[in-house]
Amino acid sequence: MTSIGTGYDLSVSTYSPDGRVFQVEYAQKAVDNSGTAIGLRVKGGVVLAVEKIKHSRLLVPHSNRRIMTAGKYIGVASAGWMSDTRHLVKRVRDEARSYNDVYKTKIPASIIAERLGMYVQAYTLYSSVRPFGVSTLLACMDRNGPQLYMVEPSGQYVGYRGCAVGKGKQVAKTEIEKLNFDNMSVREAVKEAARIIYTAHDDTKDKLFELELSWVCEESNGLHEHVPQDLYDEAVQYAERSLDEDEDEDNEMEDDEDFELAKMPVPFESIIPFAIISGMFTVTGLGIHYAHYKRNDGKPVRYSLDDWDRKMLLRDKQLTGTDRGQVDNVVAPKEFKVNSVWQVHHSLRNAFW
Repeated sequence: MTSIGTGYDLSVSTYSPDGRVFQVEYAQKAVDNSGTAIGLRVKGGVVLAVEKIKHSRLLVPHSNRRIMTAGKYIGVASAGWMSDTRHLVKRVRDEARSYNDVYKTKIPASIIAERLGMYVQAYTLYSSVRPFGVSTLLACMDRNGPQLYMVEPSGQYVGYRGCAVGKGKQVAKTEIEKLNFDNMSVREAVKEAARIIYTAHDDTKDKLFELELSWVCEESNGLHEHVPQDLYDEAVQYAERSLDEDEDEDNEMEDDEDFELAKMPVPFESIIPFAIISGMFTVTGLGIHYAHYKRNDGKPVRYSLDDWDRKMLLRDKQLTGTDRGQVDNVVAPKEFKVNSVWQVHHSLRNAFW
């Protein structure tokens, strides 16, 4: 609870002085801490993909799915509280059944998104209830073609061609914006969805995860289904292969960058703003420092090179030396005395030229 929210985040029916409803924002935090979920709408259908975080190796595979079917032709993917997801899926099923009983036809995507949004928004109006901590992606096909909607914890619903929610949404959105939806088939969208989930996954925080893929398309006769196993395996292989290629390209770019930096002159005068100085110049495996003794009290003042210079100067070897203008290629760090900035600069330049 922050100081600005003190007293105004106790009830969902209370606005803060700057017009915020903190309980709704806290519900959005629950969504942002969940696994990534994305939706892609192409000309032939809609693809849903979810990164289901596995908190234990003992969990049964394919249990507690985060992609569900609400009606034969409506797919629901979620990010947030799983219990809230089940409740909203049940609500979607009830709305679809009610619409079919009255109008004798399946409910359009825009109507189901509107009704679900109104239902979610009602839970942001009364102090006796709490907002739903889940964002839902609705995928279906109606007379207007493939449709994809997202309903947020505030009750807002928006139609998308591609969207992402969850902890990896920023990375996923960046990748989604690169896609050409007009010229992409549904099977290609399945592979791209798998690749985006693998790219957005953070291995440092969540080691284990299970990929879920589903579609609503002409190939599935307009029904929401999980993708066939052969296509699923092909999409996973494509995602892993793309991830390995990206890592190799990053490593090559880093090597090229290091080589270019090593060829650049060392801007040492800008680092130590003194005309004439004296002391000890020390080269170690952790970085490069210059110890300067003040003229008045004799206390040492240590200056450290920034990351850019350290990366440039320590590339492939450590700089050592014992005299003016001499640098030896040895591993053990040493020290050498200098009397001016020119001597330091001259010694460092000899390491590369």
